[in-house]
Amino acid sequence: GDGLSYDNSAASPFSASITTNPNPATPVVAAPTSVSKNVGQSNRFSSSAMVSDGGTVSYQWQVYTTNTPTWTNISGATAVDYTTGTLTIGDHNNQYRMAAINSKYDVTTTAYSTAATLSVTRATLSAPIAPTGVATTGLTRSVTITLTGVANASSYTARIYLASDTSTALQTLTGFTSGSAIASLTANTAYQVTITAVGDGLSYDNSAASPFSASITTNKATLSTPSAPTAGPTTNTHKSLDISWSAISHATGYTLKLYNSTGSNLLASITGLSGTTKVFTASDYASLAESTGYKLTITAIGDAQYNDSPESAQSSVATTITANATAPTISSQPTDLTKAANQSASFTVSAVSTDGGLLSYQWQVSTNAGSTWTNVSSGSGGTTNSYTTDALPITANGYKFNVIVSNTYSGTTTTATSSTATLTVNKADQSALSVASRDGVLGTPLALVVSGGSSAGAVSYVIADGTATGCSLTSDSLSVHTPGTCTVTATMAGNDTYNVISSSPTAVTFTATAQSVAVTVATTMTYQTNNLITVAVGTAGKVNFTQNGKIIPGCAEVRASVTSAATCTWKPSTLGLVSVVAEITPTNPSIAPSRSSAVAVRVVER
Repeated sequence: GDGLSYDNSAASPFSASITTNPNPATPVVAAPTSVSKNVGQSNRFSSSAMVSDGGTVSYQWQVYTTNTPTWTNISGATAVDYTTGTLTIGDHNNQYRMAAINSKYDVTTTAYSTAATLSVTRATLSAPIAPTGVATTGLTRSVTITLTGVANASSYTARIYLASDTSTALQTLTGFTSGSAIASLTANTAYQVTITAVGDGLSYDNSAASPFSASITTNKATLSTPSAPTAGPTTNTHKSLDISWSAISHATGYTLKLYNSTGSNLLASITGLSGTTKVFTASDYASLAESTGYKLTITAIGDAQYNDSPESAQSSVATTITANATAPTISSQPTDLTKAANQSASFTVSAVSTDGGLLSYQWQVSTNAGSTWTNVSSGSGGTTNSYTTDALPITANGYKFNVIVSNTYSGTTTTATSSTATLTVNKADQSALSVASRDGVLGTPLALVVSGGSSAGAVSYVIADGTATGCSLTSDSLSVHTPGTCTVTATMAGNDTYNVISSSPTAVTFTATAQSVAVTVATTMTYQTNNLITVAVGTAGKVNFTQNGKIIPGCAEVRASVTSAATCTWKPSTLGLVSVVAEITPTNPSIAPSRSSAVAVRVVER
């Protein structure tokens, strides 16, 4: 009822039995397949569903992620297949399933497939194409590189190599951008470059290196401009300039240019200079003049890596006239000399240079009383202020000597000739002459022997009685009538070189008997060299060895016997003929002393 006028009625009788429709069948869902993909790819998951009651089946794909750990419907994914969007590394390990929904009698039944896992790995970037490059404009040690970008690259790495050796990179430049320069290279040198695309480390790995670029050659460098050279006249020298300049790094040489005083006309160019100085003379520019102004420049010369420098600024210089040398002043003249044959003569001159020049000397000799003169070719000091001749022959008597003194100053030379000195050469005195034969035996002629002298001329004798009688000479052999002494004076003839010489009167003793004294000694010996003397005797005694009548040092009272000869070592101290005599004093006092015959020995120089 309406609750006002009418109340509710009583319940009606029961209806007949009514049965409801059954629930829809549960779908049978096929499992999608797990799969592995790279970043940047996509994936299509597939499934299917079957129902046995003819119901209507619909589909819904779901995803389960680590960030949203619940199964979530994927918007719009309501088909049997589901294709993902472009995959990122964040999609790694996501799981996917399909829900199949059976609808019938306005009732639904849902079933889920098993989950499929999606694995996503990083992708490798594509290798860039070969870069291009050129020498950097205006620079000598740099190249500029252009590259083509690679999708998804976060940056680029450039590596540069020598074109002649691409095994080892010279430089590695990270964060490299197209159009950037690679510096600190070598001028005029060929290089090649590769480019690597750099991934983000998450989704993309680095690419392989690009192919090598074509060869890129750096520009040649230009040497620094030298400063203007420093120049001035060469001291005390006509037509000569001293020029110097500062060294330029990497220069292989220099070119010097000489201009006229205004610098407008090039007069001479000297190439191939290796140092930093040059003495510039008329041999470099034949018209180089005194009291004339010039200008100079220097250019540094490059090599394969460096261009020549610009020409330096010009420097100015003027040549000057320097004074000519003045004649030297001879303050002390050579003087006449008198010498003996085989001596030497020394001539001296004193001279001065009044202008500070350099003095030099040349001695001359005239062998024809001054008619002609020649430079000395023997002796010593022929180009000094004191000249000494060799040993003089007698033929040098009358030779004349002078000296030409030269003074060299500022490239000029003047001379002065000394007065003439005359050389007088006289005959020389011979060395002392002595009679070497001192002892004889009555009845036996004694051959006379001399020592000393120099001329090797004929020897004559003057004989006089002493205590002996009948002293006489036959063919240079002395005889007596009675024992005793004879006086002998020897004379050696002179020659063109030596005067005559005579010995002192010498006593020669003759005895009635004599002991045997035999001297063994070489007839030619060398001056100041040890030589052995041996004496065989007929009785025991002490032997003295004499040289020219004087006991030889170390050869006094040498013991001897009939079976043991007396020996000593003699070092001759006199040149020329020397007389060697041995004198024995017998041990038995009843036997008179006795002398050997004199042995003439010629002592020669070493």
